[in-house]
Amino acid sequence: MSLSPTSPVLLSIHLLEAVKMKRPVPSQLDELAQLSPSHLAQALHTDSMKQVFWVNVYNSFILLFLRENPELYDNRKAFFTEPRFRVAGQELSFDDVEHGFLRRSKIKLSLGYVTKPLVGDFEKMMRVNAVDWRMHMALNCGAGSCPPIEIYRPETLEAQLDRRARAFLATSTQYDAASNTVTVTALMQWFRADFGGPDGIKAILRRFDLIPPGANPTIKYDDYSWELALENFA
Repeated sequence: MSLSPTSPVLLSIHLLEAVKMKRPVPSQLDELAQLSPSHLAQALHTDSMKQVFWVNVYNSFILLFLRENPELYDNRKAFFTEPRFRVAGQELSFDDVEHGFLRRSKIKLSLGYVTKPLVGDFEKMMRVNAVDWRMHMALNCGAGSCPPIEIYRPETLEAQLDRRARAFLATSTQYDAASNTVTVTALMQWFRADFGGPDGIKAILRRFDLIPPGANPTIKYDDYSWELALENFA
């Protein structure tokens, strides 16, 4: 898949590459801020394009803010909910990206079962058509229990998401055959509807051979480490 030099998706890739290498990024940030909403919406014409763009942008800004001021993490609620960066003329929060665009306007604390009744025009243009649970294995919010950061690209997105999901779940899942219980990441508790509820979680674990094909274990959810852990690249 060939992206034009002015593609916002390519801009998101170059931004995260530069952030990873700790190169200055003021020109990329200016370009992001000055994109026109109509041009961005036209460029992000598929869910894959939206996922690549917004995951790369989210992970880039997490690093930029927390590298410069790790004390922001002392009040995580404010860190995620308050507008912090500008894209296409819009002041956005991390929650706007995660729950608005990538989770299709889900109410944050509804476990994924409730959609916001009132949504602005920009969010409607930017949000995906279908929620993909693998986004939870792609976003990195700076915490110790977050999955590693990978630079996503449209031409390899599906393979990257499957690889990230498999690797993250392999390290965060523990199956105990004796008690027939499986302990999984707290992400599957907080956003359980995104994973298809308990039955969907078990189907995902079977898909990646993390529980036996015929097993129907009790699900337990692991504690989540909120200790700051930056530079966690795949």
